[in-house]
Amino acid sequence: MTGRTITVSDHALIRYLERVKGFDLDAVRDEIADAVGPLAGNGATKCSVDGTTFILDGWKVLTIVEGRSPQASQVRGSAKMGRSVRMRR
Repeated sequence: MTGRTITVSDHALIRYLERVKGFDLDAVRDEIADAVGPLAGNGATKCSVDGTTFILDGWKVLTIVEGRSPQASQVRGSAKMGRSVRMRR
């Protein structure tokens, strides 16, 4: 061994989960879309659903953060006037 550490790209990791481990990534995408779709339609850029924070750019989910965002948890109801919203499913 040369002391080097192998790096696994996110792309390779996702393909491994999908092709080797059998994860249905389309089903996971659908689950995420169903959770945040109504909020994206109201203009939210950050929302918390079931204790998970989703960061949005229009109709695109950019990233997902474990835990509720303090900003998102302070806003209740519609996201029309604000940019963050909290929702429980």
